[in-house]
Amino acid sequence: MEQRVTDRVSICIPTRNRPALLRELLDTVFAQTYGNYEVIITDNSDNDETRDLVAGRYADPRVRYHKNETNLGMDGNARRAFSFITGEFFTFTADDDFWDADNLRRKVDLLRRVPEVNACFSNAHHILMDGRPHPQPFHSTLRPGMEAVIDGYYLNPVSLHVPPSPPLFVNTLTGLYRTAQFLAPMVESWECGSEEYAHWYLGLSGQRLGYLFDPLITIRDGEHNWEIQTGNGAVTNYRKSPETRAAQLNRIYTTLRARRGDELTKIDRQVELAVFTFLVEQIGQAAVQYIGSFPLITVADFNAYIQERNRRQAVQTRTAQS
Repeated sequence: MEQRVTDRVSICIPTRNRPALLRELLDTVFAQTYGNYEVIITDNSDNDETRDLVAGRYADPRVRYHKNETNLGMDGNARRAFSFITGEFFTFTADDDFWDADNLRRKVDLLRRVPEVNACFSNAHHILMDGRPHPQPFHSTLRPGMEAVIDGYYLNPVSLHVPPSPPLFVNTLTGLYRTAQFLAPMVESWECGSEEYAHWYLGLSGQRLGYLFDPLITIRDGEHNWEIQTGNGAVTNYRKSPETRAAQLNRIYTTLRARRGDELTKIDRQVELAVFTFLVEQIGQAAVQYIGSFPLITVADFNAYIQERNRRQAVQTRTAQS
């Protein structure tokens, strides 16, 4: 196993043709109160603006810039960034987000204090691409200033589909991870087109995670947040292509079962029903084509699950109206 540099954070930033937004992010990276980091930028741009920005404004030995000879797509660009990691910890961040000055320090501190936790997340501010507050922003039910070590249930597909009561929002973007334990699942995740695979892995393997309830990052929400790469490398907005989204969800689940099956202690019939319900919400009865990916359920199980869910919703509606 490759030796990692103790306490170093490897900051992975795949980018493409967005130097102005990347500059906002990098300014907040270089303002961090924790200084033991490296910045890994992998660039899919079709011009030299990002290269010139990094070579000029960010001429720092901690920056490792790599221009891709060809456009590797989102998935390939992310995986290339991961290939350069040397730190004990790593984080993956979109090129259009930015950070609170204490983001790294507080996440590293929690991972140092809680050795059984391999991932730490924080709450987030949520804005639109033009900087205005998001009309439906991220939120947490717990007050600022608190931290917790919480059950990976919150990243389990069941809880993603059926929120626990009372609801607890867990932002899973720009987490900090232990490289030795979590780099391989993150690489696998970007073979499936997003971080979703890695977070389902956390929840389904029964791991615990650290969570900081202060908003230590700011996330921009734009159309690019809904883009995924298809098998031929084309980029599709999955809100406009439910068939692509359904195929991605099926791929995430089947790949997890194939590669991490022995670790997935939380998989049961309810989990499979929840994931299959995701598919039905995307493409309706056409989801039956994927039923073979879910060995713990049958079509009859699914129908019974939907009937029970509809019954609960009807009870809740009547209660709210009374």
